[in-house]
Amino acid sequence: MPASGGGTVYAITVNRTREGSYNLALVDLDEGPRMMSRIEGVESVKIGSRVQARIADLGGEPMIVFDPQGEA
Repeated sequence: MPASGGGTVYAITVNRTREGSYNLALVDLDEGPRMMSRIEGVESVKIGSRVQARIADLGGEPMIVFDPQGEA
């Protein structure tokens, strides 16, 4: 069965540097596993928010990132 790509934010932290800020999130996938990634397009989201996975090209390398679904 193919993975749905859907998940729920379990935890999130925002790292701030001189170059800007980015988040690191733990996402509980709908199929059961938990993975670490980024939530794109926002600095932070509420724990429990729904997200959807996609593959992004970051610096020439593919990476799984998540986009917020609904209200972030």
